[in-house]
Amino acid sequence: MNISPHGKNTSPHRQISRQHRTTLRRLIAITTLTLVFDGYDLVVYGTVVPQFLRDPSQIGHLSVAQAGALGSYALMGVMVGALSAGAVG
Repeated sequence: MNISPHGKNTSPHRQISRQHRTTLRRLIAITTLTLVFDGYDLVVYGTVVPQFLRDPSQIGHLSVAQAGALGSYALMGVMVGALSAGAVG
């Protein structure tokens, strides 16, 4: 550890460059946004399905079985995406 004349710690192991900090912040922001948008479709689906079941004039008749199947397809898509993303990186 080196002590500069101004009393600051100049240890190379403790200093994080500005570029490294900026890169880390961007990575955290991108990861957070990815998680938010990953679950957004399921939240929207769960929010609008009860309205579609009550009022068939919006998209046509939707049975409870069809709504359940659509929800299952969405969750299977999440599984396929997670498995393929895990295999990639």
